[in-house]
Amino acid sequence: MTDPICTMQAHEVFAQLAEGIGGDSDVRVTLRALLEPIVRQCGALAGAIHLHPEHGGAAELVAQWPLADSAHKRGPLVTVTLAHANHVYGCLTLRLSDEQASEPKASAFRAAVGALMGLALDHARQGRELQRLAPAAQCQALTADLHDGIAPALMFAKMRLPLLQDAIQLAEVPRALAICAEIGDVIGNAHTNLRTLLSQYRMPMEPLGLRVALRRSAESFQALTQIDLTMRDGTPEVSFSAEQELQVFLFVQEALSNIAKHAHAQHAWIEIAQQGGQASVQVQDDGAGLAQASESPSPSHFGLDIMRQRAQRLRGSFSISARLGGGTQVRMSFPLSASLESA
Repeated sequence: MTDPICTMQAHEVFAQLAEGIGGDSDVRVTLRALLEPIVRQCGALAGAIHLHPEHGGAAELVAQWPLADSAHKRGPLVTVTLAHANHVYGCLTLRLSDEQASEPKASAFRAAVGALMGLALDHARQGRELQRLAPAAQCQALTADLHDGIAPALMFAKMRLPLLQDAIQLAEVPRALAICAEIGDVIGNAHTNLRTLLSQYRMPMEPLGLRVALRRSAESFQALTQIDLTMRDGTPEVSFSAEQELQVFLFVQEALSNIAKHAHAQHAWIEIAQQGGQASVQVQDDGAGLAQASESPSPSHFGLDIMRQRAQRLRGSFSISARLGGGTQVRMSFPLSASLESA
C-alpha cells in the first residue's frame, strides 16, 4: 500500500502548513512531518531543514529526508530562506535533479512553501513571547484572542492556496499574482492584529463598532465559502460596552470559522437578541451536525472552550446543541449591565 504522506498533493502540503500556523502543536513537529512531501513536490532528491537558535549559535538540523542521503550526493543544491517580517528563522535546503533546477513552476512552489514555513515559525516565536511576558490568566485571554482573531485570516489563506497552486501549474501568471496579493493582504492584516495583541494585550476592534464589524465579516464569509448567511439584529437600540462588542465579535468569528471548516453547510444564520436585561448571540448552520459529543479536552474542542470562556468573561453562559431541522447552533447569553470578569 502506498504511504499517504508520499502521495500528498501540493495543496495538502499548503493546507497542513497553514493548519500548523493556527494550531497548538509544536511547529517543528509539523515541519518534520511535511519535509518528505515537500521534497517530493519540489521534484527534489533530498532535503533538510535547519533552524537558527533564538539566542544565537550554529544552525540546528531539525529534519532530513531521506535520513541517509548517500545515494543523492549529485545534483545542484538550492537553499530556501525561512523568514517572515524581517526575521530569518532558518533554511530549507533541497538537492535537485538537473531538470528541476531551472523549472519555474518548482521555483514558485519552493518560494510559497518557504514563506509559509517562515510565517509558521514567526507565529510560534510570538506565542512563546506571550507566554513569557504575560501572567497565566492574561495569557489565556491572549491565546483566545489570537485564536479567534488570527485563525480566520489563516483559514482564508489556506482556502486560497489550492487556487494559487492551480494558477502556478497552469502558468497563469496574472491570476497567480492576483491570488498572491490577496493572500498577502490577509496575512498582512493578521500580522497587524498580532502586533496589536503583543503591544496592547487585546485584539483591535472595528472603529465603527460591532454591527459594522459583523456585516463586513459576514460579507467576507459569504465570498469565501459561498455559504448563504443571514444576519438579524434585534438590538438596534442597545449600546454594548467596548468589551461586550469585542467578545461578541470574536465569538461570532470563531463560530463562522467552525462552520467554514467543518459544517459542509449551505446556509448559516447569525441572530442578536435582547430580552429584559439579557442579550444573546446565536449562530446556526444547516450542515453536518454535531460530531460525537465529548467533554474531555482535546485540540478539536479548543475553539468551543474559547467560546465558553468568552461567555464567562461577560458573566454569561454558553451552549451548543443540534439545530432543529439539521445542523448545529451555538449560543452565548450575557447580562447587559453586569460587571465583567477581569482578563
